[in-house]
Amino acid sequence: PVKHIELREKYDMLVVAPMSANTLGKMASGICDNLLTSILLAWKYKEKPAVLAPAMNTEMWESPITQANLKRIQILLPNITIVQPQEKMLACGTMGNGALANINDIVEASVTAYMKTF
Repeated sequence: PVKHIELREKYDMLVVAPMSANTLGKMASGICDNLLTSILLAWKYKEKPAVLAPAMNTEMWESPITQANLKRIQILLPNITIVQPQEKMLACGTMGNGALANINDIVEASVTAYMKTF
């Protein structure tokens, strides 16, 4: 079996949390060089919900390239849900926007997205 297709068929929803700038950029460009990016490219976005929760350093999050990648994904995949990162102390030791969203916000967005399929 082809693993990324098998996983796409097996599950009703896709949640990527945290989603790195690297994975976000690959998704926006259609690059699929690992299992996750292969699933992202093969996902049935019109039929099954997908939730992305980006998390990265503030400068990476605010980069025009990252913001353009987000816009590209939202234009191409209007049914996708993106949970915005939060401001707090980041893994790099600086305070700023880019930390993984609160888990409750991710769960709430996921439930809302899933319920829209009914």
